[in-house]
Amino acid sequence: MLFARISFVPNNDHEEAELVSAAEHFLSALYRNGQIVGDYVTGWYDGVFDAVVHASHRDALQPRYHSRWVKEALVEIHASFGGDPICEVIDDNVSVPVPTLKSAASLFLYCDSVSRTSPVRHGNRGTPIAVPLLPISDELRDEICDWTTAWCSHDRLFFGGGPLEIAAYHQLADPFSELMSEGRRLSAAIEQAVGVMVYCYVLRHWGLSEGENSRICPGCGQPWSAAGSPFPSREPFQRFHFRCDACRLVSHAAATGEDEELARIGEFDPAKTISPRPAPAGPELARVRDSETVDEERGAVTVNQSAGTPGPSAETSDSSAPATAAAGVSSADLPAAPPLAVDRPESDRDNDDTSASADVVPGR
Repeated sequence: MLFARISFVPNNDHEEAELVSAAEHFLSALYRNGQIVGDYVTGWYDGVFDAVVHASHRDALQPRYHSRWVKEALVEIHASFGGDPICEVIDDNVSVPVPTLKSAASLFLYCDSVSRTSPVRHGNRGTPIAVPLLPISDELRDEICDWTTAWCSHDRLFFGGGPLEIAAYHQLADPFSELMSEGRRLSAAIEQAVGVMVYCYVLRHWGLSEGENSRICPGCGQPWSAAGSPFPSREPFQRFHFRCDACRLVSHAAATGEDEELARIGEFDPAKTISPRPAPAGPELARVRDSETVDEERGAVTVNQSAGTPGPSAETSDSSAPATAAAGVSSADLPAAPPLAVDRPESDRDNDDTSASADVVPGR
């Protein structure tokens, strides 16, 4: 993320409340489109309404990334302020390469309630990929924003929600909860658009005092201990202990085994199964890669926003399906999936953007 300043200069004689309302509407549209992330600060200075924001990447505020809602809000800005807002990157680290789909053998969906970065992560390195860089529709970006906000709200409740702590944890740890069902739907839609496997991260805090590393997948009941899993180490973050290619679920070993009853949250229930998702063919990703222009000297990346939009998810869950619906399906029955992690960093420039915050499991 980079710091940026967006300045709204009044050129018309309008009430201050009207000007602030138009500016806030524009900032909200940028946020819901993934162009800015996290919290931002606004205020008047010398007759100008300024906002200091976190840009999701260095080109995030350029018009080519605007959704139709951002464009509509910009019309309101023109009517209220009499001109375009002035956008300026004020961070001194603008040379950092933009994380893109380049070299991503897989992706996973994971939220960070502290830094509030993009929930779409590079499968090999765990670095966030800015949502505007994905070849997806405006509607899907908006839905990803809603889900990210909900996930972070539940995560904060889990850390300090008092009587709501367990209820919030259930939403984060059970792949069939309302929150995680929506996350699985979104990951399927992203997968259809980009053409590589997109996994959904399932939180695991309370676990089994013995046998945690031999848990079965909560989506289909099949073994899901990842090959080469870094037990008992928990670093780097994207070296998941558990992965099911059929259900597209990933998770880590529990942080504590002190409560066997709470360890049942998120465990496999034969009355609920996830339909296996076939491996994507990848034509959309190929088209996106063909449309990327990489400037090796500046590390700048331009993404063609005309790439395809996602269609209906191929993955469905049916709580009434019998246990045998998924009993005969395992990861071995699907085409081999690219590994989610590598033992050694990749050599291309795209790997230069790896951040420490993405390589460490947050304490639970």
